[in-house]
Amino acid sequence: MTDPVVCPHCREHLDIPAEYRGRAVRCASCQNVFTTPPLPGTTPPPPPERRSDAPPWQTDSPSRPRPRLDDEYDRPRKKPNGGVWVLLLLTTLVLGACVGGCTGVAAWLYNPKMHPFASAEGKFKVEFPDNPNPVTGTDDQGTVTVNGSREQTQERFAVKVFDLPAKYRGLPPDEALEQLAVAELRAEGGRERANSEVVKHDGFPAYDVTDVDQVPGFQRRNTLVRCVLAGKRVYAVVAQGPNMQPQAWWVRKFFVSFEITDKPAGKNK
Repeated sequence: MTDPVVCPHCREHLDIPAEYRGRAVRCASCQNVFTTPPLPGTTPPPPPERRSDAPPWQTDSPSRPRPRLDDEYDRPRKKPNGGVWVLLLLTTLVLGACVGGCTGVAAWLYNPKMHPFASAEGKFKVEFPDNPNPVTGTDDQGTVTVNGSREQTQERFAVKVFDLPAKYRGLPPDEALEQLAVAELRAEGGRERANSEVVKHDGFPAYDVTDVDQVPGFQRRNTLVRCVLAGKRVYAVVAQGPNMQPQAWWVRKFFVSFEITDKPAGKNK
């Protein structure tokens, strides 16, 4: 009977047979591998030789346990499925076409080209979205109307020029402009004004009025009217269309670009 060997990891006392002294053993308590001290007066046995036909990683030493061989190492690897890559490629192309098409349509609808226009009488100039040849007409009351349209969005832009009617000439400018703007709004088919504001345009008193048709759906029509009083002449600037928003850049550009070129006497250009 040999002396017990103390495991250096868990300090468990182990009874190691003499033939295993001086070799690497596994502790029965903590399962750690350690080399036992040889018996006094003996020479440690040489490590076991690796078989010539064994793979380099294989050893019978307890300190390097042989890894488990699964049958998956002997299976032939599956070739990549080409159909999956073709499907991914087609999906990418379709998505790219959809995104590109939507971007193109949005750019076409929301980035119209502005076209300068100057009235034949030299009374004003303005920039119309998309249509370079607005139509001019005169009614029985002498009102000159210049219409420009965006057919793809059903938007209409117009400038009306007429002399201040006699019934408004005794009113303060702001009051006269308010009544004129509301009258123009209703003439354009607007029902009730949603917003109104006294403003200045090109140094002249002006009045803004907006009608927002509350009918749900894409056919909702918005009408924006600005009336400008220059001397005894009235300019009505109108923008109208389905879901038209005042903050749309081409709508703002249309109103901002409007300039009175035939200014009354006493007004600086």
